[in-house]
Parts: sequence; structure tokens; C-alpha cells
Amino acid sequence: MTDPTSTVLALLDADMGSQRATGEDNSADHAPYILLADPAASAADLAEKWLARCGIPSRSFRNGEDALNACLKQRPTLALINASMMVSNGHPLFSVLKREAASRDIPIIALCNNPREAREALQAGVTDVVRKPVEWHIISRRAEMVCRTVSLKHQLTVTREALQAAEKKAASTRRHLVAMSDTDPLTGLLAVGKFRELLARALVNDDEVVLFIIGLERFALINEAFGRDKADRVLTLVGKRLREILVRRDLHAPGCNSVLAGCAAKMDSVRFGIFMPHNGQPEHLQAIRNALTETLAEPVNVDGKTVYLTSSIGGAVAPRDGSTAPVVIQNAERAMLGVKKRGGGFDFHREHAGLSSARFLELDFWLREAVDSGELKVAYQPLVNLWNNRIVGAEALLRWHREPGGNISPAEFIPVAERSGIVVQIGDFVIDTACKQLRRWLDNGRHDMRMAINLSLAQLRRGNVIESAEKAIDKYELEPQLLEFELSERGAIGNDPKIMRQLHQLKALGVRLSLDDFGTGDTSIEYLKRLPIDVLKLDRSYISGALENGVDAVIASALVGLARNMNLTVIAEGVESKEQYELLRSWGCHLYQGFYCSPAVFGDAFERLIDDQEDSSSQEQRV
Repeated sequence: MTDPTSTVLALLDADMGSQRATGEDNSADHAPYILLADPAASAADLAEKWLARCGIPSRSFRNGEDALNACLKQRPTLALINASMMVSNGHPLFSVLKREAASRDIPIIALCNNPREAREALQAGVTDVVRKPVEWHIISRRAEMVCRTVSLKHQLTVTREALQAAEKKAASTRRHLVAMSDTDPLTGLLAVGKFRELLARALVNDDEVVLFIIGLERFALINEAFGRDKADRVLTLVGKRLREILVRRDLHAPGCNSVLAGCAAKMDSVRFGIFMPHNGQPEHLQAIRNALTETLAEPVNVDGKTVYLTSSIGGAVAPRDGSTAPVVIQNAERAMLGVKKRGGGFDFHREHAGLSSARFLELDFWLREAVDSGELKVAYQPLVNLWNNRIVGAEALLRWHREPGGNISPAEFIPVAERSGIVVQIGDFVIDTACKQLRRWLDNGRHDMRMAINLSLAQLRRGNVIESAEKAIDKYELEPQLLEFELSERGAIGNDPKIMRQLHQLKALGVRLSLDDFGTGDTSIEYLKRLPIDVLKLDRSYISGALENGVDAVIASALVGLARNMNLTVIAEGVESKEQYELLRSWGCHLYQGFYCSPAVFGDAFERLIDDQEDSSSQEQRV
């Protein structure tokens, strides 16, 4: 196993190696040291005294020119500057620092003697102003907060660089595979013959593989409107997007055959194919599907004009839908042609050809009756405290058992609900049912329980989640902070002002907000600055790979540290073993969920889990 310490150094310092080789060192940019520029000796004494109590080193200067040279030579984390402090050219020190490229981003707190100085300092762009006489015990606390913010930004940058390094490594592996294969000269994807050959190899050992055939709709219009060359550029862009999907870390689920890297090809003039290893779980299949549809739906720019691509996508899963490459491709093409007849969209191959649309209408009809008939139920997966191994909450998960026919996977019926619009009704049912169950647990003495409820992007766009949450809170007399709404759609939430407003309204109710799949890309990190979240759920791909992959362990531990510094609760998903449990404790995670404790169970069984846990704790105490 790779030594974690050496991996940390190799990964996080990779992008700074060339700077060390040339003698450059930017570590001082983030060192926790504060510069004080004030002509009064008494001010320096008081400042050093209070800053020292907060554990922050400081350097004092009574001359503006000396302070300027110190800032340019070794950047401070924060500068406390008397507004009357001048440099040799007669300009205020704070003004010169904000103009100099090497120092303009240094946080500055100006110590002002009067309103005029405060106004001039703010106009110059300082971070904050303070009127004299200065209360150093207050300023020292403010300085400490600024230093922590700077340190957090640095940690965020380092974490992003680590993620980018891992993604570059995966992309390099993919490029190497393409270089060794027969390729399409326009897009750089595999040619159809090589694609079929590699798919056949993947199916030799009965490995689970998901295949998609993608047909671009109305492409002849793009060709006619912009010409062949520009239309070819659009095809090249589609190829690039498919390659990006292949190297996405969040789509490489645990249990997949790591030898199968996945491939994409240009099948003919306007059709593409892509296959990836699949772990047999509906959630993984849904994640790949969502990534594909969302990526292809993004607009492209042609000659300064925005063009929206429309596609018909058919999917097939091997060996369920065929054990040979020709059969699997044929079944995916059938599904694609069925979607094409309906004007575009997405569908998987069904066991009996031609029933795709019938199956959709069937599920649509059944779903409209399922809530009232009692077929839809809510199961609960425990949220467990990593430090005392006690169950402290649950995540509400929708389940559907229909007679006859048995269980219907959420990966199959949730997309139907979203497309038909009844996801709003189903979402309201889940919120009400989960809150009712929480009320029952509280009445039974489970006072430390909380409930996590998933929200889909379709709910936020079409429904009135705020009203549903308020109604349930009032109906069951719940404390809002016991509810946690989990955002399960990545990549689009932060770009939609309507959704952002709803999230802030939810936050105003007093409920907690959770961000799922954290750590799977730069977008998740960007959300930290925009979303009003309280909880981060560490993606299960890091948990499953952390014990074997030093890079996964490094990145995951860094993400946990980042979240803890932001005072966010960290939940690890998909914990399946004691080794993973102990590793998460060493990182400082707060909670976990996964089969190591229990799969999702219904309400009564959940209470028995808690009772069994309490009985075990009592026996341990007696021993």
C-alpha cells in the first residue's frame, strides 16, 4: 500500500515543484503573520500583546517605506495600517499597497482617525476600516478570522489542485488508450470497428457493461445553416464531451472492473456510441445516464450563435440485454430508434422489443395511483455517529413494491415521475411521510433523531418545496433544525437563480441543507461559496478506494479537513467495513451511513435497530 504521507507531498506539491526548482517559494503568501504599520510605539505594543494571545505572529513598522518593502518582499496574511501612514511619494501606504500588483490582494484593515480617512480608505479598496481609539481585543479577534479565511482559501486551492491532478492522470490514461487504437480522424474517438472489438473483449468475462447509442437530431439543419466545416466542429465538441464523461471520477463506481476503462466511438455521420463498466447498482446506472443527458444538452457556440443540440439516446446493459457485442449494440439502437420516434430523449432497452413507450405509459399510470394505494413507501437508512457508533438520524429513501411484479427500482420510476410531472406529488408524499415518522420516533423517546430528505432538481423547478416543508413542520410540530434537505442534483443548481432563492428560503425556515456527492469535481467545491449548506456528504467513490488507493485517501482526508474548517458536518457514504470506519474516524468525519451499520429499512425495523444498539451498549457497560 502506498505510504499516505509521501502521497500527500507528491500530490499536493506537484504544481509547485517547478517553482522550488527555480528558487521561488510562495509559502509566505499564506503564512499566518500580520503586519502592523503605525507610527505610535504604544499601538505596536498593544497590538503585539493581543495578537500574541490569539496565537498570531506579527511584525511592527513605524515607517511607511519600511512597511511597504516588507509587504512586497514577504507578503503578510493581513496588514493593519494606520490611515495616516505615508510612503516617500506622499501617498497613503494603504493606497500604494492596493495599487501594486504584488500586494493588491493583501487584506488590509485601515485604522482611521476621522471619517475622511475612513472614506478614502474604503474608496481605495481596503478590506475594512476601524475608527480610533482602537479596541485591540476586538481587532485581534477580527484579524484572527481574516487569517483563518485566507488559510481556508489556500486549502481550497490546494484541494482543487489535487483533484485536478487526479483528473489529469485519468485523462492521460484515456489518451494513451485512444492513441493505441484505431480512431476517427475528425473527433479522435474510436472508429466503429475498434469500438465493437473492445466491447466484445469487455463481454468475454460476463462483466457488467452499460452501452449507449446516441443519435444527434436536426443535425442536417446545422450543416445547412453553418456549412460543413463548422458542423464538423460541433461533432468534434460532442466527441470531447464523451471523452470527459469517460474520465469522470464520480462515474467509476465501486465494484466495477478496473481493467475496463470504457470507450466512445463515432458510429456514423451523426451517431455516437459509448460504453462503461457498471457495478450492477441502479444508482450507478442513473448517475451515468444523468451525466450523459446533461452533458449533451449543454448548448454549443457556432459563429457567435448559441445552438442547442437535441439527441435520442438508447441504452442497453450487458449481460442482461445481450452477451455479445452485436446483440447489445442492436438492443441499444432499438431503444434509440424508439426514443427518436417520440421526438428525442432517453430510454433503456426493454426485455420485449417495442415496449419502451408502453412501459413508460404503464409506470406513469401506476404512479398516479401508487401514493393513494399505499404501494409507495419510505425506508430509512441510519445516520451513525462515528465517535460513539450511535444512530442519530436517518435518510428517507423511496421504495415501490407492486403486486404483481415485485419491487420496481427508483432508477426506473423516478425518471418517469420527473418527466410526467408527478414527482411533485411524490415529493410531497415523501416529505409528509418522513416527518410523520420522525414525530413518532420523537414521541417514543428518540429525542436526538433527525431526518434527511432528498430533493430532486425537478421538484425544485416544478413544485413548491417551501410550502410542503412548512406544512409538514407545522402539522407534526417539529423543530425545523431536525430536518435536513439533501440536494442530489449536481452541476445545475448553482446556475439557476430560482432554485437558489428556494434554497435560501428553506434555510430561512431553520432546516439544514446537505450537499451530496461532494468531492467529485470542481463544481462541488465551488458550491461551498454559493450554497447555504450545513452538511457535506463525502462521495462513496472515495470511501471504497481509500484503502487501496493512496490518491483517493489523500484527497478525501483533505476534503474532510476543508469541510471541518468551514464548521460543516461531514457524512461519509457507502461505508461497508470496519477498516473504512476506522479510517474515517482518523480523518475526523462526523457521521457515516452504509451497510456497515444497516441498509435502508422501514420504520418499525429502524426502531429495532436502535433498541439492539442500546442493548449492546448496556451490555458493554456492564462488562
